[in-house]
Amino acid sequence: MRNNLPTIFVVLLEMAVCFSCAQTPVPPLAQLKNAAEKGDPIAQDRLADAYQSRLDFTTAEVWYRKAAQKGIPNSQYRLGCKLYERSTKPWSAKETRQAETEEAIQWFLRAANQGHFEAQVQLASLCTDGKYLPQDNAEAYKWLTVAMRSPTPIVPRVHRDNLILKMTQEQIQEGERRAKAFVPHKTTVDELPEPAFLKQIKLNGITGIGNNRLAMINGKPLGVGEQGSIKVANHSLNIRCVSIQDTAVKITVENYSGFLLLRMPD
Repeated sequence: MRNNLPTIFVVLLEMAVCFSCAQTPVPPLAQLKNAAEKGDPIAQDRLADAYQSRLDFTTAEVWYRKAAQKGIPNSQYRLGCKLYERSTKPWSAKETRQAETEEAIQWFLRAANQGHFEAQVQLASLCTDGKYLPQDNAEAYKWLTVAMRSPTPIVPRVHRDNLILKMTQEQIQEGERRAKAFVPHKTTVDELPEPAFLKQIKLNGITGIGNNRLAMINGKPLGVGEQGSIKVANHSLNIRCVSIQDTAVKITVENYSGFLLLRMPD
């Protein structure tokens, strides 16, 4: 019996190890990645942060964009930062830099309107600078005042105090009025500035007759009612052909309100 004890002990130990392995929980990061891949926007936002903290900026941007498109303010702000930073690099084409700046501002605005204080401070800086947005001290004052409602009001307060020294009393009063009227909300399409890259959508030609007409838009052939993706600068835009006339085409562009009328070049 004594000779069997070591063998029995080993078997019991192996069983205990196997049971322990079976009960080992899935690591939290693996759970997060699984949820993100299944489309959970909050998980996508946190997964992007995980890639960002590990200096995998390219993959982080992919996940930030997925979450940003689903309305997550942190991802909207982080994506805006990446685009804005890239737009300052001189080796990119001018059209590409402009498109990235415009898209960055749109993401900043979406995040700021939902109460993201860093995005609000960033917008205030852009309004003060006047390079990419119209110079508007009252609007900058509004964003800094709204940002001071956050748990960390010190930074926006310092910026606002510096700004006040450059403002008239009328501008300060207008900034106060705008700040009091501000209510966090989801940004509507009408609130977004129309990006210049929409002007780069061109009608290249029209072929066919009657109901068989095709419009060539940025190299993409589309019939009435058809939709497709076109490349403009560094953007992929989903467009839909609404009508084709003799010398003009009416289209809609995803995420932008109203119709866009394209005319044949002279």
